[in-house]
Amino acid sequence: MARMNAKVGWDGLDPRDRAVILGLLMPVARRHGAQVRLFGSRARGDARPQSDIDLALCAGNPLPADELAALREALEASSVPFRIDLVDHARAGPALRQAIEREGVPWTG
Repeated sequence: MARMNAKVGWDGLDPRDRAVILGLLMPVARRHGAQVRLFGSRARGDARPQSDIDLALCAGNPLPADELAALREALEASSVPFRIDLVDHARAGPALRQAIEREGVPWTG
């Protein structure tokens, strides 16, 4: 059964799911000086029980495509019971970049 609570942003994710997601993303984020941002419905607070998790890696330069693909595969294979959409901010189109910048909640842990 999917886990969700009424909180917004990173606090709205089950701590187990958050730990899995950050355990996969943070080594790559640190290596590339990237910030991890949660955006979309979970950041805005209008997520539904089965809403996906929208994440962006925000670095000064595009991330290597092979690392991004490996991260996406690892997230898909993880125990997190939601679809996770991972985007590279540097490769995103203008509208998506604006949404990430406007509503993105950075991980500060």
